[in-house]
Amino acid sequence: MGATGYQEEWRRVARVSRAVFGMRFSTAGTQSLADYLANASPHGQWAQLLFTANLDHIVKMRGNAAFRAAYERAAFVTADGMPVYLYARLRGVPLEERVTGADLLPALMARLDAARHRPFFVVSDTETAARIEARLAERGFPDVPVAVPPFGFETDEAYSSALAGRIASCGTTHLFFCVGAPKSELWLDRHREAIGPCFAMALGAAANFWAGTARRAPQFMQSIGAEWIWRFLCEPRRLFRRYFVDSWAFLLAIADDLLLRDARGESSGHYGSLPTVADFSVSAEEKGMGRLAILFLTTVLPSERRTGGEIVSAHIADALRDLGHEVRVLGYARPGYAGHEGEVLVEHRPIETRDAPLDAARWLARAFIGRNAYSIQKYAGRAYTAALKDALAEQAWNRIILDHSQMGWLLPHLRGHHLIHVSHNCEGQLYAGQAKEGGVLRRIIYAREARLMGEMDARLARAAKSVWTLTEAHAAAFREMGARSVSILPVPPMPLPEDFRLLPPECDVALLGTWSWGPNRAGLDWFLERVVPLVPGLHIQIGGAGADDLRGRFANVEVLGRVPDAAAFLAAARVIAVPSIAGEGLQIKTLDAIAVGRPVVATGFALRGIDGLPERVRVADSPQAFADALLEARNAGEAAIDNWRRERRERFRIALDEALRLHERQ
Repeated sequence: MGATGYQEEWRRVARVSRAVFGMRFSTAGTQSLADYLANASPHGQWAQLLFTANLDHIVKMRGNAAFRAAYERAAFVTADGMPVYLYARLRGVPLEERVTGADLLPALMARLDAARHRPFFVVSDTETAARIEARLAERGFPDVPVAVPPFGFETDEAYSSALAGRIASCGTTHLFFCVGAPKSELWLDRHREAIGPCFAMALGAAANFWAGTARRAPQFMQSIGAEWIWRFLCEPRRLFRRYFVDSWAFLLAIADDLLLRDARGESSGHYGSLPTVADFSVSAEEKGMGRLAILFLTTVLPSERRTGGEIVSAHIADALRDLGHEVRVLGYARPGYAGHEGEVLVEHRPIETRDAPLDAARWLARAFIGRNAYSIQKYAGRAYTAALKDALAEQAWNRIILDHSQMGWLLPHLRGHHLIHVSHNCEGQLYAGQAKEGGVLRRIIYAREARLMGEMDARLARAAKSVWTLTEAHAAAFREMGARSVSILPVPPMPLPEDFRLLPPECDVALLGTWSWGPNRAGLDWFLERVVPLVPGLHIQIGGAGADDLRGRFANVEVLGRVPDAAAFLAAARVIAVPSIAGEGLQIKTLDAIAVGRPVVATGFALRGIDGLPERVRVADSPQAFADALLEARNAGEAAIDNWRRERRERFRIALDEALRLHERQ
């Protein structure tokens, strides 16, 4: 079919819209779309992608820039989930009906002809593959390829390249990719050029339904959009979080869509022009913004990576450099630190206040006299102002990043600049939580800190052109404060050496953290007082500064202090415990624990803001449940270095790049 015929057929069958969630939605029904896919030829030199959007997909897109970008490049997007369908209809999109992958696959297969079409299936298990091969043979397709990729294939470049080559060499006309989201969509988007011209569809569990290895919900449940109830009843453990925890973020997605509709120049009745091949690829202009000069203003030079905040800052600065940008970091340093290339050491000063009580008292007095937050006063100073003025005079900076709310005192010096604020925590909320504990004086001081830091968070939300947060909860908080643009960065865990291996364990359970930090110590104390008595036979090691007072208090607990190699320490345990019960923001130590590859037992609080958890992570919130999970994990012997760390790091790099581009478009 020529280009003109292609567009005429598209116009008849699949009018498209950008009115909802920034995506093109096909308005065709299942049968019309199946007719089109069976009779049309792909237009262009690479695969045209079809995705079926449901509530879970919309939620995942909020924290996964690559997933959203894949959807935006798809040739066809259908409204699969009932909430997506109803919202699109309320927005005025004339959808003919819900088009689910489970309905589209059999409708399309009924129209394919062995003489003209060459389907290819990628499914998740061998039983489904065998049944599909049998069904295809019955329909006159005796040699249809059915692939069952191994776990982690999506990050295995050699396997992925071979699979894409196999799909292309088979002359595939219709590719049914059914290994779950967002894995299927991301793989297809990444390899759409390599697999060649075909219709490539990510259809989730549709292959299992068609093969008969999974039962679809009864028709009456389908008709009222209650299939999710059926799926939950079939797999309650796997789907509980999706349907009863994560799904609430769909309301935030709707709010975003409504707020940004006018900014996108859209209305409920506006439809985009017909798509061309260029619409399905990244333009040359978008592929690079050019090399940006970025001035990164932080509290402590992060190269030492001693605390969670320093680790996050280092990840961001390093990733920006990896993306090709010039990054100069300004900050204080602990006595004895000399600084690295790309850093400007403002001056040495004590960072941990327990090591400098006189300095802490001086900062506190100045904070009260100047009506400032102590957390801000600690990092304010003429030396920093002078270093900033020198940097601003030396060259023009495309972006200035204010890292941590504590650096908000610099706002008067940064008027007229392209400002990005990196929020590690909602500081007002953090100190408000701490103000509920301790004596009267402590409560007064922390309540004051909470009020002043909350005010600074709000000032930064209004002043910055973009705000980058680490969790969805904090993103929502900054939106409420009036932030113009908010991006979520899925921070990666610590890097591991290329030759990293799991060695024979030296202890049963390991805990690692900076125990001088109040919220961390609260979790450690809970673990020692409530959990340890329930597991007297386990050998437990505690690494990290701030726990020396615990030496000798428990017969089965060994306190090591600061450890030279965090990864090696964690890898030498059969199980890693993360018993957090207080604090704010993302738990960096949780990410690091998961990355090592050992089984992890963590509280639900420790896992806040972290998605896509591997099965070796167990969640336990009561002392008895935590103890039972430790024993179960210790006996399971399920350690494995999987692809979770690599996937998280890639998601972070993509999200950071997208956050810079979003800032550019503001």
